[in-house]
Amino acid sequence: MLYHLATTLPMMVCLVWTVILWTEYATSDLSRRLLAVFALVATLLYSCHFVHFEGDGAFGFAECLWIFCTLSVYPLYRLYVVALTSRDFPPFIQNIPWFFPAIGLFAWSLVVLLGGGDPTLLLRATEPVDFLLSMAAAVSCFLRLFRFRRSVRNYYADTEGKMLNPVLVLLILLVATALASAAASLVGRARFEGSPYLLIPSLLFSTLLFGIFMTGWRTVRPEAEVREDAAEPSLEEAPVQQLMERIEREMIIGERFRQPGLRISDIAEAVGSNRSYVSGAINQISGLSFSDYVNRFRVRFAQELIRSQGKALSLSEIAERSGYADRSSFYRAFKKETGVSPSEWAAVFYDLQQ
Repeated sequence: MLYHLATTLPMMVCLVWTVILWTEYATSDLSRRLLAVFALVATLLYSCHFVHFEGDGAFGFAECLWIFCTLSVYPLYRLYVVALTSRDFPPFIQNIPWFFPAIGLFAWSLVVLLGGGDPTLLLRATEPVDFLLSMAAAVSCFLRLFRFRRSVRNYYADTEGKMLNPVLVLLILLVATALASAAASLVGRARFEGSPYLLIPSLLFSTLLFGIFMTGWRTVRPEAEVREDAAEPSLEEAPVQQLMERIEREMIIGERFRQPGLRISDIAEAVGSNRSYVSGAINQISGLSFSDYVNRFRVRFAQELIRSQGKALSLSEIAERSGYADRSSFYRAFKKETGVSPSEWAAVFYDLQQ
């Protein structure tokens, strides 16, 4: 019973999400559509697993299809991350090389199958190729996500819920699972045939796959301005100083930092520049991201409120007057800037006054 559950569970998880994602395919954006394709290929992959573990273990077309699918899932997930974090999806021909291993080894498997050859060398070759491909795809995804997260910090003053943290966490888990899969390959699939211990990797993969699909289904594609892959402009020293002075005036005299949901485009419009130059000036002169730059003003303003009106205002009121959308964001930003929470800082300040 446990063995049959183990052979079926990952396939059923993928199948359910394939139905859900393909039902919404016509109204989905590119990233969601690629996730639907990923779900379909994953369903085929674990269907091949089911055939292998429930069958006689003989090399057949299911093994050929398994090779193609197992070498395609990581490049497909990479495409999903590319679509999620890029403003303009690169031409598909640029991404074809990621699928060369899947195409090449699938063709080799068909030759072995039709020719009645020994598949041992083919299967041994598939394992390291699969591992190296998964690691390369993961590195590519990490780099894209880190660039995207930097763009978010340079576009929004408030970054809560915009950093694609769940996607990053799942990518880390995906790498861990790839390592676990490589370890299982060293042991050999034959060791799990007919064994209830197959339930352990089955539950692991099923949980991970459910998390990937649920997260992708709930993730909203970021705004195009944040997804833009633009190089930082090169700024000359004199003009950038003048631009920074205008930015500082907006922040200090105009108290722009108190605006909830502040974006760098708001500052760019106020100083008569574009967001790339404003971002470059802030990064170059202050050494901070736009988010950290704004929050430095907000925290200093909050400290001044605590000094002057702290006993008359609650911390929630201080957070709101300082430009924060909620108290938790205020606490995180304040502790990041000062090393202590607002209440701890206030307590120390009042003790010093007595």
